[in-house]
Amino acid sequence: MLIKRKNFNESEAASIIKRMLNAINYCHKMGIVHRDLKPENVLLEDHHNFETLKICDWGTAVPYQKKRLHSMTGTAYYMAPEVIEGNYSKKCDIWSIGVIAFMLLSGKAPFYGRNNDEIFAMAKVPVVFPDKEWSNDKISQESRHFVEYLLTLSESKRPDAEKALAHPFIQYATDNSKVNKKITNQMFDNLLKFRTTNALKKAAFVYMSSQLVSKEERSELDIIFKRLDKNNDGWLTKLEIQDAFRQTKQRILESKQLEQMFAQIDINNSGRIDYSEFIAVALNSEQALCDDRLKHAFNNFDRDGSGQIT
Repeated sequence: MLIKRKNFNESEAASIIKRMLNAINYCHKMGIVHRDLKPENVLLEDHHNFETLKICDWGTAVPYQKKRLHSMTGTAYYMAPEVIEGNYSKKCDIWSIGVIAFMLLSGKAPFYGRNNDEIFAMAKVPVVFPDKEWSNDKISQESRHFVEYLLTLSESKRPDAEKALAHPFIQYATDNSKVNKKITNQMFDNLLKFRTTNALKKAAFVYMSSQLVSKEERSELDIIFKRLDKNNDGWLTKLEIQDAFRQTKQRILESKQLEQMFAQIDINNSGRIDYSEFIAVALNSEQALCDDRLKHAFNNFDRDGSGQIT
């Protein structure tokens, strides 16, 4: 858990917050709001480089489109003012991330009290930055401005996740991960070569890539996907794929070739390539399609155990 480690420098804090915003940006675009973001609900797989982060405890999450939410849900220290008032939107998650950012950078909570009423009263006025923890020689102006940005009292003026990701503070989240050039080239070749009109084969690929592929096998493809996803929304567009080919392979795909490739990889016909689709196609087929995985996938579809898929 994130809460088990207390001290973070600005680069580490930026890396954690960037990954939280990436996850929440994807969820918000999928129409889901978490409503109880806090350090206890953030899991770090590797505390050394914070490459993999997971948000857990989705018991309070709800579908969200444009209708306002009204139930006062969450944990007092991380509740946005509008949640306390019982009239809020998905931006309540952004406020909670702002509170977590404040704590990562200073080691202290921005709002506190002997009871919930005292905490709520503090959350309804502009956040205070004590000189002891927030002096210029300890924390940069960009970091302080970022926290103020996320803890904007006015919900309408508070940024959404995508705008927050564009803040200069996130630039502290330097990515020093090195990607094997051979794997990168193989990935691009696999994207171009993938061909199937068989719906079952596509579904089997996605099932195996999402359920049966190990963390080690996905690790470098994870990094590649994040680098290709320029706007951090969790999907790859045609423009992002085209840019990747131009920068890495030094070639521009013809419009027809790009359309054909996209039609093959876009298994759910969403008009974008999501993470599962990318992993399914980018993996080396010989590596992914071993007998054990094929059998496991077959059994997943063979619900009645008859040995046949109808």
